[in-house]
Amino acid sequence: MPKNPKKITPKTKKLVQFLVQDFLEADAELIKGIAGDEQKTEDYWNNLVAILFDNAFWMDQLDPEDMGNIDHGRSIVEYHALLKPMWDQFKVALLDYKNEIIPSRDKAQALDRDIENLRSTEYYQYKDLLRQSDHAHRERFYDMTVQFKFSFDPGRATFYKRTIDVVNNFIDLLSGLPLSFFRECNHCGKFIVMTRSDKRFCPGCAAKKNQKDRWRNDSEGMKLKEKIRYRTKRKQIDGEKDG
Repeated sequence: MPKNPKKITPKTKKLVQFLVQDFLEADAELIKGIAGDEQKTEDYWNNLVAILFDNAFWMDQLDPEDMGNIDHGRSIVEYHALLKPMWDQFKVALLDYKNEIIPSRDKAQALDRDIENLRSTEYYQYKDLLRQSDHAHRERFYDMTVQFKFSFDPGRATFYKRTIDVVNNFIDLLSGLPLSFFRECNHCGKFIVMTRSDKRFCPGCAAKKNQKDRWRNDSEGMKLKEKIRYRTKRKQIDGEKDG
């Protein structure tokens, strides 16, 4: 397990941001919609190639000239279905580590520091055992299940290296990134990538959060603004009809 954090270059930030915010945090229906739009498909495909294929020739036993026959939209949907479950497992583990393991370790360290000042507590008599125990400080491991395709149709077991390569490059991209690189959006709860230290929202969520706060803090004023906006819009529509 690498102990030193990965050097996060501007390129790495951009790639991880696209992978997380635009691809993995999107639901299957959104990805299918993107795959049905020719321009969006090519934009997504080019980004995924840069992220997941590592400039290596990865297709299963295909010649380079056959690359043009790949259905990019279908591949985008397939790779989303492959990586999304892995990403969801990663998120659950990360939140557990941040919200449960780190606070538990902080409490254990505080208890170890302050045990001499807590002689009236019932666990003071076990102070030596507490100090000898490394339970709270043991390295925490999580399990991740991975699915990939193989076939028996050729008359033998055939494992598709393309899928394995996608998984390997996905893991390599995330490996070594610090915990602070990922956080939840303060409005929708989806994961965001900290390309800036003050980043708190997904694109568009800052405005939604501000609107929600304004409604909570000044509901009457916001209702009045909505009425004025509606009347103004109606006048514009009526004016266009009269014209």
